Amino acid sequence: MFQIQAKRIYLRDHLPADLQDFHELLSNPQVNRYLSVRSGSVDESGKRFEECLLEANNSNRKKYFLAVCLNESHQIIGESGFTILDRYEKGGVAEIGYFLKPAFWGFGYAQEIAAALINACFTTMNFDKVTATCDSRNAASAKVMQKCGMTLEQSVKSHYPDGEDFLQLEFSIKRHPE
Repeated sequence: MFQIQAKRIYLRDHLPADLQDFHELLSNPQVNRYLSVRSGSVDESGKRFEECLLEANNSNRKKYFLAVCLNESHQIIGESGFTILDRYEKGGVAEIGYFLKPAFWGFGYAQEIAAALINACFTTMNFDKVTATCDSRNAASAKVMQKCGMTLEQSVKSHYPDGEDFLQLEFSIKRHPE
C-alpha cells in the first residue's frame, strides 16, 4: 500500500471501506465546485472509486488516488493524489491535486497535503517537476500552491464537463530550480 506521512495527516491508497467518505466528498457541492470530477449518486461515485482501487493494483501505475487521514483518529478528511504526466530515465513530471471536507478547511491541511505530495514526488518518485492547476476563482487553492513554493506558469481558458467556462491557473515547482 502506497502511503505518505506528514505531521498531522497521512495519505494512503484507498481501502474498499472508504467508499462512503469518497462519495461524501465527490457529491458535496461545496467541495466539487471547482472540480472537474463530480458525482451525484452513490453508484456514480462507486464507479469512480472502483477506478481508484484498480489503479492502486496496476503494475504500470500512473495515478495515485489517496485518502487523506488524520494521524490520531484515522478519520478520512479528504482526497489527494498525483498523476504521472511524463516519466523518463532520470526523472519525470507529475500533477498533484487535493480537496477536503469543508469542516477541515482553514486549518492548514491543504498546504500540508500539497507539501507532502510535492516532497514525495521529488524524493520517493524522483520527479523533476510537479504541477498543479486550479480555477482562478479558487483563491484558497492558488494560495496553497504559492505557499508550497509553486509559481504560476500560465493561465488558460478551460471548461468543466458541464460546459461552464473558467480560467485555469497552472502552477509548477522544479526539484532543482534553474
